[in-house]
Amino acid sequence: MKFANLSKALSELKKNNAFRQARTFDVNGYAIKINDSQLINFSSNDYLGLAGNRDLQTQFFEQADMAKNNWMSASSSRPLTGTNSSHTQLESLLANSYGKTKALLFNSGYHANTGILPSITDEQDLILADKFVHASLIDGLRLGNAKFKRFAHNNLEHLSQLLSTYRDQYRNVWIVSESIFSMDGDIAPLADLVALKNKHQCSLYLDEAHAIGCLGKNGLGLAEQLNLIEEVDLIIGTFGKALAGCGGFAVGNQTLIESMINFSRSWLFSTALPPINIEWNLFIWQQLASFNHERENLSKLGYLFKSGLEKSNKEFLGDSHIVPVLESGNEHVVALSSSLETKGILAMPIRSPTVPKGAERIRFSLTANMTEESVSHCLDCINDC
Repeated sequence: MKFANLSKALSELKKNNAFRQARTFDVNGYAIKINDSQLINFSSNDYLGLAGNRDLQTQFFEQADMAKNNWMSASSSRPLTGTNSSHTQLESLLANSYGKTKALLFNSGYHANTGILPSITDEQDLILADKFVHASLIDGLRLGNAKFKRFAHNNLEHLSQLLSTYRDQYRNVWIVSESIFSMDGDIAPLADLVALKNKHQCSLYLDEAHAIGCLGKNGLGLAEQLNLIEEVDLIIGTFGKALAGCGGFAVGNQTLIESMINFSRSWLFSTALPPINIEWNLFIWQQLASFNHERENLSKLGYLFKSGLEKSNKEFLGDSHIVPVLESGNEHVVALSSSLETKGILAMPIRSPTVPKGAERIRFSLTANMTEESVSHCLDCINDC
């Protein structure tokens, strides 16, 4: 039988309750419609609640220059004719926001993480990456020629041991971490990572995808909140989560960014994002510092949700707006997710092998436009289920 190996692999996924399907949703703010059922969406990365903000969209189109050429498509990669004035304007704004020399846009955070590390390292370099970094970073490690090792999640002692053992054997060493980890919702010990970086004369790569917009006085992320932007050599961000847009970016010094422009395959060989998308990203970024109310409400709702889980003696993880509730076994998390759905809550199961076997969970993502009543209702549904 043709593709019998694939059929067998899919059958195994179904047997282990790990089979995925793309469902069709109609999203309106934090409400979501599946067929005829209206649910509260606890599975979105729209952390500031901007994606469904019609007032913002109206403001954008009222000031947008729709007469621009190639508004809907760049029609080319950036090194050819795909670089529009919108791209360079946004890159300049990003660099200035972080006080870095240069910035570079990517088509997504995934494109950034798969393309950057292979473009700035080689076989004479070592990468030490947190065990829980995103799949895109793992792919970036595998695509490059640098040696890499993984340190136990947020384990400074293990990282320190690796640095003491291997630092002198390599020309450059990169420490790679996320600021907020997407599967556990916990936060990296950034000040300690900086201290180790300085002690061993390394470089630090920080993926702020789940912190951009949510942390820091101006929404620049954890590095801003801790006043450590200058200490981080490369900051990676995304527009596709809290900022309600699309695309990713990197900010750093001139040598690093120019190396990406010349050697990053995911940047070199991808058609650039359309100017209309870049203009929207620019429009949102210009207002990022003004979303303090949203950031405060997101923090307040996260505290309310975690406090409710504690009172109910539920086992959960996270120090942020991402709150995974643990429920061992794929069968159990799928059943719990389905039960919550019947009560009007959309909260997707995270199953093994995406997370380790025995650490399956329902990943609850809070958004700033939710109400306290909706969060309390979700807590009641969790208890009922």
